[in-house]
Amino acid sequence: MSLLTIHYRRMRTFVYLLIFLLIFNLIFNLYYTWYGISIIVRVYLFVFSFYLVYNYSSIDIERLKELYKRRFGRKSDLFVLFEMGIAPLLVIYGITIVFTLIDYLRLPNWPWNPILSLLNGRYSNIVIYSLLLFIILKTKFNPTFKILLFFGSSIIYFIADKYLGIIFPHGLGLVVVKFSKLLVIFYCLFYGLLGSEGKKWSLVHASAIAGLIVGMIVTSYYIIFRFSPIDSYRHIVAGLTLMRYGFSFPISDVGKSIVEYHEYSFVREYIDVLVSQKKEVPFSPAHWENLVTSGTIEQVNFVAGILVEKQIPLSFEKLIHSVKEKTKDPAADFTLASNYISLVAKNAGGKTEILLKMMNDADNKNENFIIFGISVLGEIKDAKAIPLLIDYLTGINFKISIAAYDALKKITGQDPADENNIQRNDPLSIATFYEYYKKNRKAN
Repeated sequence: MSLLTIHYRRMRTFVYLLIFLLIFNLIFNLYYTWYGISIIVRVYLFVFSFYLVYNYSSIDIERLKELYKRRFGRKSDLFVLFEMGIAPLLVIYGITIVFTLIDYLRLPNWPWNPILSLLNGRYSNIVIYSLLLFIILKTKFNPTFKILLFFGSSIIYFIADKYLGIIFPHGLGLVVVKFSKLLVIFYCLFYGLLGSEGKKWSLVHASAIAGLIVGMIVTSYYIIFRFSPIDSYRHIVAGLTLMRYGFSFPISDVGKSIVEYHEYSFVREYIDVLVSQKKEVPFSPAHWENLVTSGTIEQVNFVAGILVEKQIPLSFEKLIHSVKEKTKDPAADFTLASNYISLVAKNAGGKTEILLKMMNDADNKNENFIIFGISVLGEIKDAKAIPLLIDYLTGINFKISIAAYDALKKITGQDPADENNIQRNDPLSIATFYEYYKKNRKAN
């Protein structure tokens, strides 16, 4: 009878509860989007995994080795390694795969979203924590110290994993980090469970298997990328992952998918990878213009931040028309889109009158567009806009009045409200700005 069968009988109640929770989570995710049930199931996964590891840690490995040596001879070490190390970790990761597939049911692009996430190591840290617990439980320390050691080592691993992810977000370093994590897992298993002869080769065997797994992961991404439609989610995500690993061949295809098939949600990640690797983003001026006028406010503001530093001429009219369309939605707020505001101001080129006319013609309810226009006028610092800005300053809309004052402050370089301790729309403030306008107009 295998160890797995023995532990299944010991943990039968826990297994049934796990199956119930997974089925309940599956049914819930088919009809609802609340994440609470998934959190409960995930917490139980840790409980189940740690209890499984605890049961395995209670086995006397040396006695098991002697027993298997009599039964299997020279192959006994391999049986011990599989039953004591590989099998429980496979069970834990297998359950994690099932949970991930269920958990992602409420998200788009199923099943490729969870499959690609699993390939990228999603939820794989549960295996690391389980292995840490197994190693610590096999030590001869007292229970209290074991608990403290487990929590301490888990926290250290968590911080190190996050820190390494920040240091090596792309390129060869990312691959080395993944390889190193696998190397540690298999080295600990081989060194702890193989006999004295096997221990000598633990590092070699662990390196070979870790390298094989990393190679299989990269190959899987390549196959998915190579044989999927260019406009598909899996094609773009697999291509981006290969780019993060340092490969250059997906750059053209992924860029084409983004600009020609309007997959704007991937723009930031695509550009970030190329910039971090000091590679040129292969977009034409027309592509850049489409990107900066399409997508969400966060996306266009990010693209604008790139374009502000580039010498690419863009249509001023198209930039502001895009904002006018987006701000028809009352929730579309461009006040924090500083990059986009700067980009519009940079491409104004003496076309301020177009913006002023659009602001005059704007529906009074479209305050977001008016505030955006005011911010652009402040960035351009065109004194001709002062009369209109004074009108907005003295208006009844509080948000527009504040934006108008900030713009006037930028244009004139004066802050009468602060200097004189008065309200922004105080007659003295208005007179100060109007006086600046008259002097500037005479000078021109």
